[in-house]
Amino acid sequence: MADTLPYSATPTSLSRRLVTAIHFTALLSPFLSLIGLYGAWLVAWTTFGHPPRPSLDDPKAVLRIAYDASALSLPFLPAGLAAGLCGVATARHQPKLPTILWTITLAALWTGAIGLLMWDPVGVGYWWMD
Repeated sequence: MADTLPYSATPTSLSRRLVTAIHFTALLSPFLSLIGLYGAWLVAWTTFGHPPRPSLDDPKAVLRIAYDASALSLPFLPAGLAAGLCGVATARHQPKLPTILWTITLAALWTGAIGLLMWDPVGVGYWWMD
């Protein structure tokens, strides 16, 4: 029964573009958050000439405008999680996108990003939140 019912709703090009935008937002948001955080740390490193140290090198005092710009990337974490959930929920509306592959990709990206933030190998998160 591959016939489409005459009264079923067909997706419009606008709704397809909206779903595609949700999918790309869900994919990019973990990267944007990490780029903002680690980018601010690298800017502070070039300013100081040494890696920033927690409790000694304040990001607000050193970065000024760059601190505010990188702080704008931190809301991408919860917003990206919401977009990821919406992306998984709307993946079934994209006939070319396998839902299981999409879910596994998003889960891997978010697990990697949150794992990197929790592991914090060079102390960037500790320096930022100090």
